[in-house]
Amino acid sequence: MHPALVISNSNVLETEDIFYAIMISSNPMNEEFNFELDNSMLTKPLPKKSFVKCQLIQSYTTDEVISKISALKQADFDKVLKRIFETVF
Repeated sequence: MHPALVISNSNVLETEDIFYAIMISSNPMNEEFNFELDNSMLTKPLPKKSFVKCQLIQSYTTDEVISKISALKQADFDKVLKRIFETVF
């Protein structure tokens, strides 16, 4: 199991019973697709240096969630979304 960043809005969850998220990993492999997280961007620090894997978008159900460990501040979330669009689209 990896932590993940939810990127879809509540309408997707309410309508489809799924949400979209991007994997977070401590492995910096494939640097061109990474967005490095700094604990100052988060509401609670992560235990390891972490990277959002902008190319790894996947759908999940709420049954697959173990717990919420932190949240990304809005300005930084916007930067991650920009990087996802640059990476994938």
